[in-house]
Amino acid sequence: MRSSAEPVIVLLVDDDPNVLGALEAIVAEGGYEVLTAENGKDALEKARGQPPDVVVSDVMMPVMDGPALVDAMAADGRLSDIPVVLNSARAPPPPVHVDAFLKKPYAPGQLLDLIRHLVEEHHRRVAGAMGRR
Repeated sequence: MRSSAEPVIVLLVDDDPNVLGALEAIVAEGGYEVLTAENGKDALEKARGQPPDVVVSDVMMPVMDGPALVDAMAADGRLSDIPVVLNSARAPPPPVHVDAFLKKPYAPGQLLDLIRHLVEEHHRRVAGAMGRR
């Protein structure tokens, strides 16, 4: 678990560079450190190199889509407990384990509130698990 002095890292995943740039600006303005990836495969490699606190991913992308990224993270012990938000302009994806789904378009504040909530919840779970050891 990161100390409270360490920045919260948010990994943003979208194949549309305009959407990715807009999300990056919103999340950085919210005070978070941002990593970006163009598809699920790239995101998985980045997450393995520097595990984020939260992943926000588009659903439909080439190479590896959002649900496949969620499955790959769930299969990786180092990444399986990282909260994931999927977002899409279409209906929610088939059932996959995600912490939240946002339907595009959404307000920047809605995304930032959700990230903050998921980070706080994740840190509570990790602290509780460490306390039981």
